[in-house]
Formats: sequence, C-alpha cells, structure tokens
Amino acid sequence: MEKKRVRAIPFVLRVSEDEAARVKERMAEAGCINRSAFARRMFLKGYFLHVDVSCVREVISLHRRCGNNLKQIAARAKERGTYGEEISALEKRHEEMWRMLSMLLKYLTALVGL
Repeated sequence: MEKKRVRAIPFVLRVSEDEAARVKERMAEAGCINRSAFARRMFLKGYFLHVDVSCVREVISLHRRCGNNLKQIAARAKERGTYGEEISALEKRHEEMWRMLSMLLKYLTALVGL
C-alpha cells in the first residue's frame, strides 16, 4: 500500500536563468540544499533563517564529557566512602546546568522555528 504524501499539491514556478542562479545563491547563503524546503519556507514565512549552532553543540559535548567524568569520580568516592556530600552537591549542580542547557536549546529551537 502506497503511503499518502503530506504535501500532495505541486507548485510549478518558472524562472529565468538569472533568477535560477539568484535562487541558488540565496539557498547557498541560507545553507539549504533542498529547493522545495527553501521555497516553502520563503512562500510561507518570507525568510529562511540559517543558524550556526556548532558552538552550542560543542558546549553540549563538553557538558556530557564533564558529566561522564563526574560519574566516574562519584563512583570511586562512593566505593571509598569519602566526600559523599561534596559529590552529591556537584551532581546537583551538573543536573541544574543540564536543565539550563535544555531550556536554552528549546528556546533556540522555538526561535528558529524548526
């Protein structure tokens, strides 16, 4: 059984060579490779927003690494029975930082309109 398309109505748009070149340039500027997605966003919203989130990805990666290190330290400290309160406090701060990062990601997602 064939799956129904979500977007079943085709739009045909004829452009000149110069216009096609300009559209390709705009797509490249926006970091978009899908012409249909680009056209749909431009038709419906009037703009295409490309956000470089590589710095956010790096922060999340670093935060995860810190979390992994903290878990290893906590496991060793609990084995030895030392510094339990300090490790618990660090774990709570780490969880709070993760909640804040999650809120930031949700805000950025809403801002970009993904």
